[in-house]
Amino acid sequence: MKRLIILTLFIYFVMVISMAAASIKGKVVNKDSGKPLGKVVVKILETGKIAVTDDNGYFNFNNIEDGNLTFFVKEHGFQKYNTTIDVSSRSELNIELNYQTYTFDDLEVTASSKRLEKVTESPGAIDVLYADQVQEKSRANQLGAAFDGMTGVEVLRSGTTDYTVNTRGFTNTMNKRVLVLQDGRENHLMLLSAQEWNSFQLPADEFETIEFVRGPNAALYGANAFNGVINMKSYAPRDVLGGKVSTTTGDYETNRLDLRYAALITDELSFKVTAGRSTSLNLSRNRNADSLLEYAGLRRELRDLSHQERETFSTYGTFRMDYDFDVDKRVVAEVGMSNSGNDTYSFDLGRVLVKDLYKPYARLEYNSENFNFHTHYTNRYSKDSIWFLHANFFTQNDEEDILADAQYNFYADKDEKFHVIFGASYDKQLLAQNRTLSRDIDANFYGVYGQLSWKIAEDLKFVASARFDESNIHDAFFSPRAALVYDLDEANTLRFSVSRSFQRPNYNEYFRWSPIAPVFANSEKYKFGTGLFDYNALQTEILDSISAMSGRDASGQSLGLISTDPRNPDFVNSLPQPISRAVGNEDLKLEKNLGYEIGYKGIISDKLYITADVYYNQIQDFVTSFVANANKDLQKWSSSLGDGFEEYNEFATQYVYDALDKYSTNVAPLVSLDGTPLHALSNGNIGSVNQYGLELGANYYITDELKFTLNYMYYDAEINLEEGDPEIYPNTPPHRLNASITYDVPESFDVSLQMNYVDDYEWLAGIQFGTVPTYTLFNLSAGYDVTEQMNMGLYIYNIFNTTHYQVFGGTLIPRLSTLKFTYNF
Repeated sequence: MKRLIILTLFIYFVMVISMAAASIKGKVVNKDSGKPLGKVVVKILETGKIAVTDDNGYFNFNNIEDGNLTFFVKEHGFQKYNTTIDVSSRSELNIELNYQTYTFDDLEVTASSKRLEKVTESPGAIDVLYADQVQEKSRANQLGAAFDGMTGVEVLRSGTTDYTVNTRGFTNTMNKRVLVLQDGRENHLMLLSAQEWNSFQLPADEFETIEFVRGPNAALYGANAFNGVINMKSYAPRDVLGGKVSTTTGDYETNRLDLRYAALITDELSFKVTAGRSTSLNLSRNRNADSLLEYAGLRRELRDLSHQERETFSTYGTFRMDYDFDVDKRVVAEVGMSNSGNDTYSFDLGRVLVKDLYKPYARLEYNSENFNFHTHYTNRYSKDSIWFLHANFFTQNDEEDILADAQYNFYADKDEKFHVIFGASYDKQLLAQNRTLSRDIDANFYGVYGQLSWKIAEDLKFVASARFDESNIHDAFFSPRAALVYDLDEANTLRFSVSRSFQRPNYNEYFRWSPIAPVFANSEKYKFGTGLFDYNALQTEILDSISAMSGRDASGQSLGLISTDPRNPDFVNSLPQPISRAVGNEDLKLEKNLGYEIGYKGIISDKLYITADVYYNQIQDFVTSFVANANKDLQKWSSSLGDGFEEYNEFATQYVYDALDKYSTNVAPLVSLDGTPLHALSNGNIGSVNQYGLELGANYYITDELKFTLNYMYYDAEINLEEGDPEIYPNTPPHRLNASITYDVPESFDVSLQMNYVDDYEWLAGIQFGTVPTYTLFNLSAGYDVTEQMNMGLYIYNIFNTTHYQVFGGTLIPRLSTLKFTYNF
């Protein structure tokens, strides 16, 4: 009897366990082709359990809870999948994934509002590249090239790795007007607030999405989100399980190898490791003789650029671990490093050669629907000299950046009428003097920000944002933004916004004190050695004239022009002329912008999508580049002869300036600073600027496979200067046109032909001044899926080898071809 009872209880217990535990199996396939999809993560939202499909697309869950369960799939290149089933009534689930589409109804973005929203609901003008588009762009072998062809975006190339990416005017080769974020982290050169695209720790095809917000966005991001924000998000490990090997080869000794491996450790814990190496021969060439200058208007450099120093390289890698509490709740820890070098950059004081640069970083994040926390540490240091080629002057660099940002989202549910964001940030930046600045820098930046999004009606949304920034480097600033988004109907959206933003001068503009190119003679008169202007000969001539006029011997007098450096005794002046310096201006004010914008997004039919944006910006306290006459603290030099020769000071002063005007290629004027004569370029706040423009974009789907894309940009500016102010130029073409036609058969092949037209325009940035002539380029991109795991891609830039330059002072850009192979396993 006892045994019977025990047996009965055992059978009952097994039955209960069996009833409580269920199992389900299934298969994940591409809905269009029916092909199985391997290494796809299928997740049960209620329990957090996951299963990974095998190479044939099969997955299996055992011992799961009975009842209704929600199965979730996110696979790059496909739309998200979410379904709820009763597992007690079925044991099989077959999942069909649809390709990711790029209609306005489907696109979701985060950069404009710091929260997920449909692009049609965004309060700003925004363009986005998704995974497969980024993969196509990566064939060009440079991250900076990924933005080429985006609506309203200027991509200028002045070397192999030297790119300038900007929008809405006043482009500069060391552009600081667009904030660039890689997973919430800036990767720029803090000294100049400039991007070094070759020093990123990830290659282009490691980014899942790239968003470009055009227009002021300081209300959420603070300083330097002046013209726009670029937000680049890399893949999470569980989104790219398995391995990838890609190789690229091409013209100008181009070679690249990229490796990636990602895996699950547990259902919650995953990791990803990436590594790569790229090399190429820099397009930038030697300019240390007049005969070597590529086009009229370029200036000779004192230092040569050897063939070895043109061998550009970059070695990089990252290690990332994610712990997923839920689909939208995750902790991320990541470290990375890049070592790049032999990059030649064009900027307003000439070209710079960066020989050996290191950029390590560490990042820690917690992300969820309601609360997000981000902190990172970034270091940038050089192990070799950084050369200013025009002046034959070297420096080094050591920068550190420590940032923490916390953000809380109230009412984060998409169905709520109100969404409220509140956040705060702290950023500490440290820079060593390193023969470039007047002192070491220890800067602290504090910011608080918030945003209210109110859905007033089903077809009307109001967005108000504001941010307050304070620092020991610049004055406090308040940046508000207000926007209305109105749905004319289900297919057409109208948007209006007004915003206030600011741009802080970079440390170079505040504190620079370093040599620039000396003064050269333009004829045999006063020529010394390799062509330098000889002040000793000029002084002798002036004193001889004074002796003749006065009847007294003035040869023992001195004009005091051969000066030594009053701030840095390490700079020994061995030239027969005054020192030449770039002088920062610690009294610079913040540059301010009040912007108005009207935008339209429309689905004209199931084949045609259109965007249109009109903007008007009022810029005050414009910060110039390093030019003549911008800094009012620099006074005109004048002679100070004594010993009874005082009456000839005016004569001597005018004689010097006349000789410089007639017999030199002088760029920096002769001035006096604290009693020291020097040739100096500096900066200042001048005038005001009213700029306005139009951005049009259209996508037309001729068939499901054939697409035509067209975008156009118009730009103009009214520049108001006071008497004595130096000239400034927006460095932006009045007309820019991009067009492309693409034929894409998924899982088979794609081919795209792109045309870029840029109207001629004037360029002025420091010592670089001239015209950028009109140019039209044609580019070809093609890809072919050799197998399900292997893809090959071809990219040809400037098919017809059109002779042109895109930045005055930059190099000529020839035809460039690259061939890329990718293998996934």
